[in-house]
Amino acid sequence: MKWDRSIALRAWRDIIKDMQRTSRSFVALALAIGVGTGAAACPTDYPQQLPGGPWGGQHIGLIATDTGATIEYDCATGVIKGPLRLGAQGEFDWSGTHFRGHGGPVRENEPLDAHAARYSGRATADNMTMTLTLVDGTMPPQTFTLARGANAGVFKCL
Repeated sequence: MKWDRSIALRAWRDIIKDMQRTSRSFVALALAIGVGTGAAACPTDYPQQLPGGPWGGQHIGLIATDTGATIEYDCATGVIKGPLRLGAQGEFDWSGTHFRGHGGPVRENEPLDAHAARYSGRATADNMTMTLTLVDGTMPPQTFTLARGANAGVFKCL
């Protein structure tokens, strides 16, 4: 059989076209898989407000509601009044009041040791890092890590 150059060239062109179509399909499939799994693996969705309920961590417990939060620490408490709004990346900076406690009973008519406080940090739907800063600077800032639904690991003053 005699070799025909034009038949061979057509055959090669057909093979190359098939390969180009196939490689485009593979690239499109790879991109679709990469984009789909990348979106699922990157936690970019943050709630607009801290989810309500109990949050706990070492030396802290927080109960979040639609109208604020109550906080319990080792030998202290805190209150945040107002919605617990979160920024686009889960950041927050809330104002509240920190009440220092002490061992023993609270005496009748004893004044509260109240201090204006800032509660700042970052939160997702399930985890939070929060720094307590007293506005008057009478105590160094303290940072806590909390998890939604976790128990508060608080030690009471005696």
